[in-house]
Amino acid sequence: MLGKQQDEEDVRRLFQPFGHIEECTVLRSPDGTSKGCAFVKFGSQGEAQAAIQGLHGSRTMAGASSSLVVKLADTDRERALRRMQQMAGQLGAFHPAPLPLGACSAYTTAILQHQAALLAAAQGPGLGPVAAVAAQMQHVAAFSLVAAPLLPAAGAGAAGRGKAAA
Repeated sequence: MLGKQQDEEDVRRLFQPFGHIEECTVLRSPDGTSKGCAFVKFGSQGEAQAAIQGLHGSRTMAGASSSLVVKLADTDRERALRRMQQMAGQLGAFHPAPLPLGACSAYTTAILQHQAALLAAAQGPGLGPVAAVAAQMQHVAAFSLVAAPLLPAAGAGAAGRGKAAA
């Protein structure tokens, strides 16, 4: 984590020994204060890896609450998966509440059977937790698209080449 007072020039000086910096951006709040996070784009993957090895956990910046975290920036796919996991947690997708079986009991039963099959397949040999979550998210997306009209409205009323995040 960066301190609130570090700016782009401070970050450039910190990362410059590891290679050519193509871009450097410190994330800021709407009021202009640093969020304690920056993105540094190097000319090559090797330079980014050298910065990770040399700086990750190596120091605590002045004004920061934790040591410096240097890693490759998440890909668009990783960010999307994390957002889906957060949404699924909010919707209770991993611990669904019992559904009332009314007029659409056959439909509800089919959805529950589909969910059970996806979970069983995702937990099969050779598939890790990411595959299990991905299978569950596909189900949540399909269920949401198909079942949305049947449910009441809730609350009715960089990674480019050589990009490292600090």
